[in-house]
Amino acid sequence: MDYKQLEIFVAVVENMSFSQAAVELNVSQPTVSTQIKMLEEELNVPLFIRSTRDLKLTEDSLYLYSKAKDMLAQRQHVLDYFLQSKRQTIRLGVSTIPAGYVLPVLISQIRRVMPTIVIKGIESNSRGIIEKVREHMIDVGIVGLKLQTDDCEFIPIYRDEIVFITPNTPYYSDLKNQYGSFSNLIKEPMIIRESGSGVKKNMDLIIQEMGATKEDLNVVASINDIEVVKKLVISGVGTSFVSLIAVSEELRKKQLIAIPLKGVEHRYRYLYVVWNKNVTQPVHIKDFTAHLLEIAKRDFN
Repeated sequence: MDYKQLEIFVAVVENMSFSQAAVELNVSQPTVSTQIKMLEEELNVPLFIRSTRDLKLTEDSLYLYSKAKDMLAQRQHVLDYFLQSKRQTIRLGVSTIPAGYVLPVLISQIRRVMPTIVIKGIESNSRGIIEKVREHMIDVGIVGLKLQTDDCEFIPIYRDEIVFITPNTPYYSDLKNQYGSFSNLIKEPMIIRESGSGVKKNMDLIIQEMGATKEDLNVVASINDIEVVKKLVISGVGTSFVSLIAVSEELRKKQLIAIPLKGVEHRYRYLYVVWNKNVTQPVHIKDFTAHLLEIAKRDFN
């Protein structure tokens, strides 16, 4: 017994005709007859009393009709769940900086053109998001670094700048005004981000570019959360390399000082939209990605 047989059986009962059931289901009348015969043989009961003029139902067919309607309705509920509700779900992975400072603008704009989507947000560092995209655990990601992989497509959407932030004190104000060498900065107590973050990768490249090593840094803490990093710097615990977009509000309120890394090539980095190019995406995810790129190009460049 399968759903096709039950669907044909219900159509015959409701139309009280093999030929009308065939028309309704857009199949041939022999197909209807064959499927009903197979069902009767499996159940070992006659389901219809046939005559040259009409059909009559049996007690068994009335019982099966009631159960078949319930089974077909349950099947439709399951299909609706996966083909409608799930169809509009997007697993969106975001690294720390995009999650806090880019994503709110993008999502509010996208929902104006795709109001039925349900976004399942997954936050991790950039490397973690990329790995989840590669493993098909995330549909689309927004990250702060680009890895050399054969299976991922990276599209830049925003050029970010890495700055060196300090507490807003007279000492650091003087340091900014007298800034002449990178070696002066790395002597300061420093709070660094965790491995795997885009900012940490750029910080490592900046240090390397300036002829220093990790051992030259005066690291006092390694923190994953950018909000915690900012609070520690504001409270005077240390300094840090951060994304400029992440401290715009604190700079406006004069809670921090940002020292631009002038002349340093790796002070700039891009935020990327990433997806697995080996996966055939449903239409709604393709539409979501297209709108994401369009909005980013319009609002962040």
